[in-house]
Amino acid sequence: QGGQPIQIQASWNAESGAAFDWANDQISSFGVVDVIRDAEGIFTITFAQPFASDAYTVVGTSGSGNHTSAARAISIDTRTATNCTVRVERTDTGSQEDEPYNAIIIMGTQP
Repeated sequence: QGGQPIQIQASWNAESGAAFDWANDQISSFGVVDVIRDAEGIFTITFAQPFASDAYTVVGTSGSGNHTSAARAISIDTRTATNCTVRVERTDTGSQEDEPYNAIIIMGTQP
């Protein structure tokens, strides 16, 4: 659907909670200008280059260490051509978490 493929990736450490700062807490990134912590476990990722539309794929993972009693999941709250918002949650209670490892890969096409 459209132009050339784009792939974006980002990983970050959110264990600092409200003190989260993308410049200091990013682990790796490609094609991402910023990640903002909107609230506990909720992050908005802003892309360096917009997608053709909000019709792209987001895959995420979260958690560091042994979470056998309650895994962590990343859900996609919103998608636009220029950013997306993700939610990191415990799978047992649904409570949002600021985990030390969060990662996303986004694939789509440019305009």
